[in-house]
Amino acid sequence: RHDAVAVLEGDAALGADGQIVVVGRGGLLSVLAKDAQSVLRNLDLTKPVNFLSVARGPDGLLRTTDGEGRIWVINAELEKTFPEFDDGQSAFFSLQYLADGYGIAVGEFGSVRVKGQVSDDWLLQEFDWPMLLPKLSERVGDVAPHLYRICPREAGGALIVGEYGVVLELAASQWSVSQVGQDVGNLFACLVTPSGMEV
Repeated sequence: RHDAVAVLEGDAALGADGQIVVVGRGGLLSVLAKDAQSVLRNLDLTKPVNFLSVARGPDGLLRTTDGEGRIWVINAELEKTFPEFDDGQSAFFSLQYLADGYGIAVGEFGSVRVKGQVSDDWLLQEFDWPMLLPKLSERVGDVAPHLYRICPREAGGALIVGEYGVVLELAASQWSVSQVGQDVGNLFACLVTPSGMEV
């Protein structure tokens, strides 16, 4: 138990050897035992950052995002972190790897970055949000919705949800945007069940 509040506000993923890595605010980056009953170690950082999401890539390495637009790699031994990408502009709230091995990071102001299986770069995906969401743009002005969660689909692609009820979908290498409901409520989580139902 490092910081109960930090754990609740963070994320967790399994390392290649089955150990659990927990990330959270204030630089929380802990490796738990396989039974999740004890902390094996806390990774020390020179400067604490707010880690927001963590996921295991197709190379077996864990990557984590932070509130300052960076993506970090955790080494295979789960002992050190190395910066892999620095957006320098917006927080990345969610990071996931899809069935085809592609990585997606999403965050503030509609930011979407994608990394291919053999690419070293997290490439920016640009969206003309006012054009894609004209009714919302008329209502709130220059819109660039925060994107909060990525839910990979087993058959490929992903469902991404965010501010103002925005739903961003990736299917067959094509992006589409819609808005859920009549109100402008925020969507913070999504779920894709094994049967393909999306919630």
